Amino acid sequence: MSGSASRYPFTPYPDGWYYIAASKDLAPGEVKPLRCLGRDLVLFRSGSGEAVVFDAHCPHLGAHLGVGGKVEGDSLRCPFHGWRFGAEDGSCVEVPYRTRGRLPNAGLRRWRVDERSGLILVWHSDAGTEPDWHMRDFDEYESDAWLGYVTRAWKIRMHVQELAENVPDRAHFQVVHGVPAVPDTPIRIDGPVYYQTTQIPGEGGQDWVIARQELWGLGLIWLYSGGEPEVLFVVATTPIDEEYCEVTQLLLVKDEWGTGEIPGETLGRIDAIFDQTEADVPIWENKVYRERPLLVEDDGPLPELRRWARQFYPEQRQA
Repeated sequence: MSGSASRYPFTPYPDGWYYIAASKDLAPGEVKPLRCLGRDLVLFRSGSGEAVVFDAHCPHLGAHLGVGGKVEGDSLRCPFHGWRFGAEDGSCVEVPYRTRGRLPNAGLRRWRVDERSGLILVWHSDAGTEPDWHMRDFDEYESDAWLGYVTRAWKIRMHVQELAENVPDRAHFQVVHGVPAVPDTPIRIDGPVYYQTTQIPGEGGQDWVIARQELWGLGLIWLYSGGEPEVLFVVATTPIDEEYCEVTQLLLVKDEWGTGEIPGETLGRIDAIFDQTEADVPIWENKVYRERPLLVEDDGPLPELRRWARQFYPEQRQA
């Protein structure tokens, strides 16, 4: 079994969709090198506007197409010898100095990409299975009534599942994040999506809802937080290699001022949200993973989340 056996009993790369870039950060014709899922990849936007991901290294003599590669229409040209690869399937469509024989039967692996709600996502499956689900579109991203994304990212020594397990871990909300009481966490599961409401019971049956969460696989956690102003954000966890993940938090803020700009005092609230994530970082980086944790009744629905998470590991699905 792959992975860091000293910390985690499963692959570092569960099946699912993973965030690799914001749509606004990839202009037409732009090329970006990526390091994620234990691989070197290249991301570019083709002439037709499509976000495309290939394995990074040219099959000819190994140049990295994300470093000096050029987009030409719906293809990507290698910076070393000029070989050109079509965006449709990654196959070689030109060797510029070829004078005889056929084109090489070679190409670059193309990864499945989905672009929605301003996020560029790539599909990973250890077993090579095709995606049978997609993250839903969030209407707030397309609405003029919402502003953003405001973004912060961290490189953290952790497994992608650790962040997902934070959602049902209701006791830590009080200890780590200063919530005044241990919340209730009713959940609902629908295939690859885990839904949770995190709330504190109030007087007269009126619950104070801290957040509503949607987990789309293990890599994408959407969270709605009420208050003034309302905030909707995604916490995107993408494995870099067997030890580290990149965690990116992207926030949308409801434009309650009608100005099209986020005022300074609200940016301070956003910084406080980022600070809440940072409070977890030293815990994630230094904890061990307990396969059979010693739980008490008020620890929350962690067992349910772990059962739900098994679907993203081929070895656990077959067990």
